[in-house]
Amino acid sequence: MSVSDFGGRVAACSDVEGSPKYGAILEIITLILPILLSLPCFKSATPEQAQAKIEQMPGLARLRAKSLIRSRAKNKDVARDAGAIADNMLNEMTVSTPVEFASVYSAARAA
Repeated sequence: MSVSDFGGRVAACSDVEGSPKYGAILEIITLILPILLSLPCFKSATPEQAQAKIEQMPGLARLRAKSLIRSRAKNKDVARDAGAIADNMLNEMTVSTPVEFASVYSAARAA
């Protein structure tokens, strides 16, 4: 799964597909996911360790994701809904199968 596919899943959970906000959410997820996964608190040797850290520290993960979304959002509606978008993104990360997460993790780290 690519980062944009993952972003599309998060955007679909966060808003109605086809609205202007959907595209803005997809764009921001594609932008911040590599940054989020490269933060020292989530940087790990393996995707499994990264997924485990996100599950162990959901509050920190949400705070970092929400902050990144707000700081990089060009759309004020996306910035206002940063908490919900971060929650949806982290939920997708934790419910993803290890194979799906590993693929998104690898793509994000390569970006």
